Amino acid sequence: MFVDRFFNFLNRRKRFPYIFVSPLLYAIGNCAEEIYFGLLKARKENKKLIILRPYYTPFILGYRICNKELFNIRSVYCNIRFRIIIEHFFKMLFSLIFIPLRILSLAKKTIWGNMLPIEYNFPRVGFETLWQGSNREHKFHWRTVRLLKWKNQFESPIKVSITEKRHKRARDELAELGVTDDDWFVCLHVREGGFRKDHVRRPYRNADIYNYLPAINEIVDQGGWVIRMGDSTMKPLPAIRRVIDYPFTPYKSEWMDLYLIKECRFYIGCQSGIYDAAVLFNKRILLVNMYNWTFGYPLRKGDLGIIKHVYSKRRKRYLSVKELFVGPWDLQNTAAYLGEDYEMIENQPEEIRELTVEFLDKQSRSDYSDLQAEANKVRIKHSYMLFSSGDQPLGENIRDMPLAQQYRYASRIETSMGVLGQKFLEKNWETNSNNI
Repeated sequence: MFVDRFFNFLNRRKRFPYIFVSPLLYAIGNCAEEIYFGLLKARKENKKLIILRPYYTPFILGYRICNKELFNIRSVYCNIRFRIIIEHFFKMLFSLIFIPLRILSLAKKTIWGNMLPIEYNFPRVGFETLWQGSNREHKFHWRTVRLLKWKNQFESPIKVSITEKRHKRARDELAELGVTDDDWFVCLHVREGGFRKDHVRRPYRNADIYNYLPAINEIVDQGGWVIRMGDSTMKPLPAIRRVIDYPFTPYKSEWMDLYLIKECRFYIGCQSGIYDAAVLFNKRILLVNMYNWTFGYPLRKGDLGIIKHVYSKRRKRYLSVKELFVGPWDLQNTAAYLGEDYEMIENQPEEIRELTVEFLDKQSRSDYSDLQAEANKVRIKHSYMLFSSGDQPLGENIRDMPLAQQYRYASRIETSMGVLGQKFLEKNWETNSNNI
């Protein structure tokens, strides 16, 4: 797409003072992730990030923008001066270009059953340059990944905030819900299929909120509040003291979503949706029911996670964590495809409670056990094997991916510095406890 190529050309100019990014509009996870990496790039290159999008016309485009407040975040690496003028100019430009293309794509789907490629449906400005640096390359190289020093970038947080007006309004509304300035709270998000209507298509991404009740009680018993995130299609929680079923309150709003994530003590979630917003706001994260461990591992030091149990129909048993970490490609790229041999079983209430207790006990520490360190070492080594190294050809399935996607995945492999829970590993590292 010529629009994307033009802006990508500008993004690669070392003396050009701006970085342009038009994140994926309809998915909050992708949108927050691309804004975050846009901020990292702006900081590294001493530039200002400009976040772009077309005008919101749902009756024409047939989709809704995930969270419009994400486009209004504040950071020293975002361009604020002339922001309104710049935004409206590019909104008009993108609308003139992409609305006709979107209409054409929808017509093509109606007539022939398939749509135009994604870059003709949505502006994808900046995507190719977020994970590759300034040089245009035609082949994957690990040296490019290492030159970007992702580990150092992740360890140095970027302060991100919402507007003062939104912040004050959200603070007042939270007080009306009973949470005072002296209280601390945790955000909890458990994905269900109602929002995307994909219960059948992506069941392995979902989980049951009721399995989290023992963990919720642990947080409440230690003096915290729990604010359940999500939307009104979800299964309501039972009435529990100091627990707010936020999607069912009159205070649900896009700016409140971001405020709660920004101000929570830590975030408990799955590998979907607002998880990446928690990464954007530099929150400590507890990942539960992970369905991807190669490219979606706990990101920062101190973050913890546990993996869904994987049952092999061919072997007629559950696989150990070690088997998952050294498994074939269809066990690594589960975000895109879950092999027919495998079935994922969500984490049990006691596993989630144990992880929460472990996290609460070591909130101020990031020390890891020998077993946790070994698990990370095995995972990283096998990930390198999947990609190969240096100038050698990549694995067949990875080579089929767009180059930008290869670099995106590579940025998460050796630089994911969190670990799996200690008790979970003790029970499932060599042999899955469900087989006993």
